[in-house]
Amino acid sequence: MLVVNRFRVPGDEAAGFRTAAEEFRALMLGCPGSLDATLGRNVDDPELWVLATSWENVGSYRRALSAHRGAAMALMRWAIDEPGGFERVEPGAVLNDPSARGECAEPPTTGH
Repeated sequence: MLVVNRFRVPGDEAAGFRTAAEEFRALMLGCPGSLDATLGRNVDDPELWVLATSWENVGSYRRALSAHRGAAMALMRWAIDEPGGFERVEPGAVLNDPSARGECAEPPTTGH
């Protein structure tokens, strides 16, 4: 699983954001199932930041996020509200499998 979180950070808040984001990144890297975590800032728009993390599976990511909810919440004031979880596209992989999200493979019927 790949998680991409983007943030809009005014210039005068960059130092505080960077400290909080680096601390959160280190926490995520220390969690079981964490594969990678990268913090970046856009070269053309320095108020745009990204934190990209990679996980063995969605469960690992959710457990890590739950364990470090306080540190995650410290970043939310700068977060851009958009979907951030992505499945890995590997050769031959079945994509968007509802079972990976704990959903039914087919929607329930209404009886009509």
